[in-house]
Amino acid sequence: MIEYQYGILQPNNDSIVSDKKGNLHNDVIWTFDIEVSSFWRKNNIIYTFKKQDKEWFKDAEHFALCYIWQSSIDGIVYYGRELTDFLTFCKEVDEKYKGIKYCFIHNLAYEFQFLCNIFEWDNVFARSPHKVMKCKPTGHNIEFRCSYFLTRLSLENWGKKVGVDKKIGQLDYNILRTPLTKLTAKELEYCEYDCLVVDSGIKQFLNTYKHIYKIPLTQTGEVRLVVKDLFKNDYNHKKKCSDLLPNNLHEYAELVKRFRGGDTHANYLYTDTVIKNVKSKDEASAYPSVMVVEKYPMSRFKITNTIPDTNFFRYMLEVELYNVESIKFCNYISCHKCEKDSIITLKDNGKVIEADFLHLKIIDTDWNIIQKCYKWTKCNILSCYESMASYLPLDFVNYVIDLYADKTTLKGIESEREFYMKQKEKLNALFGMLVTAILQDNILFNNGEWQVEEKTESQVTQALQDLKNKIYKNFTAYQWGLWVTGYARQNLWLGNGDFNGGIACLDKQVVYYDTDSIKYIGDTDFFEDYNKVHLKKLETVADLRGLDINKLKPKDKNGVDHPCGLWENDGSYEEFITLGSKRYAYRENGELHITVSGVNKKSGVNALKNDINNFSNDLLFDYDDCGKLVMTYLNNMPSITLQDGYTSNYKYGINARPTTYKMSLTDEYIDLIDTINDKPHLKILGV
Repeated sequence: MIEYQYGILQPNNDSIVSDKKGNLHNDVIWTFDIEVSSFWRKNNIIYTFKKQDKEWFKDAEHFALCYIWQSSIDGIVYYGRELTDFLTFCKEVDEKYKGIKYCFIHNLAYEFQFLCNIFEWDNVFARSPHKVMKCKPTGHNIEFRCSYFLTRLSLENWGKKVGVDKKIGQLDYNILRTPLTKLTAKELEYCEYDCLVVDSGIKQFLNTYKHIYKIPLTQTGEVRLVVKDLFKNDYNHKKKCSDLLPNNLHEYAELVKRFRGGDTHANYLYTDTVIKNVKSKDEASAYPSVMVVEKYPMSRFKITNTIPDTNFFRYMLEVELYNVESIKFCNYISCHKCEKDSIITLKDNGKVIEADFLHLKIIDTDWNIIQKCYKWTKCNILSCYESMASYLPLDFVNYVIDLYADKTTLKGIESEREFYMKQKEKLNALFGMLVTAILQDNILFNNGEWQVEEKTESQVTQALQDLKNKIYKNFTAYQWGLWVTGYARQNLWLGNGDFNGGIACLDKQVVYYDTDSIKYIGDTDFFEDYNKVHLKKLETVADLRGLDINKLKPKDKNGVDHPCGLWENDGSYEEFITLGSKRYAYRENGELHITVSGVNKKSGVNALKNDINNFSNDLLFDYDDCGKLVMTYLNNMPSITLQDGYTSNYKYGINARPTTYKMSLTDEYIDLIDTINDKPHLKILGV
C-alpha cells in the first residue's frame, strides 16, 4: 500500500468506452474504504468505548473521526490520513482519467456520511433515507456506487467468495486513533485488503458485463437484465405486461396491501421449553418450484360476484369475519396484515388467535389457509376480483430451471465454485425482481438532511401511465410475486394436491417453521406423500409445456436426483428451544448452535455456556457475544482537539458502539404460554 501524494497516479486510458449516447465511460476499477474511531465527550473528558450502562451514553457528546482512507485504482492501493487528501486524489483522477469514473464502496451508506465533509452532491440516489446506492459529487466526473447492494454479502464473505482473505491483520475498533496515530504494518495490511476484496469482486463483474457502466446497481438488477433480454423481441409479451400494470394509486395499493412474504413463527405450545429429538425438513428451492408448476394472474383484475374456479382464475378478496377463533395451535393470520378497524382480542406473538372482528385483504391462497385454520360466526365478502390464470412465460420458466439445474449439478465442485455461486445468487434474486416496487417515493438529500417525498395520487397515476407507454420496459408483473409467496405459504400450510397436510394438519407436531422449513417432533407421512404428489406435478407440467424434466430433477455431483421443490432432510437435533420468530437454539451432533436475529451466531452461542437451558427469557448477550452496533448519524459535530494534538473540524460522521442484546418476551406472550404451562401435550406426544 502506497502513501498518496499528488502526481503519483500513472493512468492507462486504454479503458475508455463510449455508450450509445456518445458519453465516455472509464473501465478502470476503482475502490474506496475508510477506517474510523468513535469516541465520546462528557464533562469535558474524552472517553473511548468501555462496557458500561447504556444510559451513560445518552447525555454524552458523540464523535466519529476518519483516521485513514484507502483507495485502489488500477489494482494499486493508495492511502492517506486526512479525508481532504482523498479530495485531492479525486481531483487527480479527474485530471488523468478520461470519461465517467465509477468508484465502488462496500456499504456506501456508511462512507457517504463522512464524504459529506469534503463533497457537495449533484445527485444522491437512495431507496430510503441513508441507504445510498449511488451518488455524484459536484464538480467531478465521478460516480460512487455501493457494492453491497450488488452482492448482498459482507466484506468478509465476499472476500471468501473471490479468494481474498479479508482477515489479514486485525483492528481494535475501540482504540481512539487520529490521522496522527502511527499504524503498524499489520494494521495497514488490514486496511489494504478491504480494498483488494472489492477490487477482485468488481473484476469478476467486469468479466461478465464487459464494461463497468453496464454493471447493474443491485443483485436483482443482474437477473432483471437477463430476463429483459429474454423478451427483447417479444412485443406481445411486453404489451401484456404493460396492460397488467395498475392504472392508478388505488389499484396499486390494493396489490401492495395483499403482499406477504415468507411465514416464520414458533408454536407457542413449545416456546421456552427444551424439546428433545426435533427433526427438520427443508423445501428445496420453494420459490423457483412454484414459479414452474403454478398458474398466475395473466389478465387485468375485474370485479366478480362469485368466488371463481381456481383452475381458471386467480382471485383477490376483501372480507369481514366476525367472532373469529383459531382451531389450530399454529396460527396463520398476521395482526399487522389486518386492516386498522379489526378488533383482535387474543394474539400469539403477532398472530391472531381470537378476534371479535377481522377486516382482511387477501389472495386466494390466503383464503384457502384461513378456512382450514379458523372458524367464525359470520363472513361478509365485500369484494372479489378475478384474473385469468396461466403459467408464467415459457422463456422465463426455462431460465428458472436452467439456474436450478446449474445450482444443483455444480454444488460442491471446486473448479466450478464461482459459476455455482453466480447461478445460485441469480436463482435467489428472481423472486426479489418480481416483487420490486413498481414506484418509489422520492428520497431527497440536502445539507445533511433526508426527506421522504411521497407521490401524490395524480403523480402516481401519471407515473404509471408513463410506464405503461414505455412498453419496452415491462417484461414482468408485480402481481406474479404476490402469488409466488402465496403458493409457497399454501404448500407450507396445506401441502399439495388435496391440501391434506402441512402445518395445518401436523399442528401439534410442529415446533417451529420458517418460509420453506418445518421443525417438528414425532413421525409423519406428510413429507413423503407431498414429494410423490409434487414429483408427479413436475412431470405433468414438464410434459404439458415441453420442459426438460432432467433439469427439473437434476443430479448432484454424486449422481443423486434432486427434484425441484421436494422436502429434504435438514438435520436432526438432540435438543431444541425457541423463544419466538428468528430466536432459537439447538444441539446437533453434540454441538450447540443459536439463531437470533441481529446476534452473531459464532460468538453469541458463548452466552449459553454450552447449556441450552440458558437460552431463556431475559438472557443477556454481552458486548463480546452480541456483535450488534448502535449507529448514530452525526450532522453537526463540534470542533474538537484530542490528546495527541489533532484537531478535527469535521461535521459529519457516524458514531458506532457495541451494544448488548437482551432476550425478552412480551407480557402478552408470557401470559399465553402460562395458560399451557403444565404442557400436557408434551406427555401426550411422548417427548
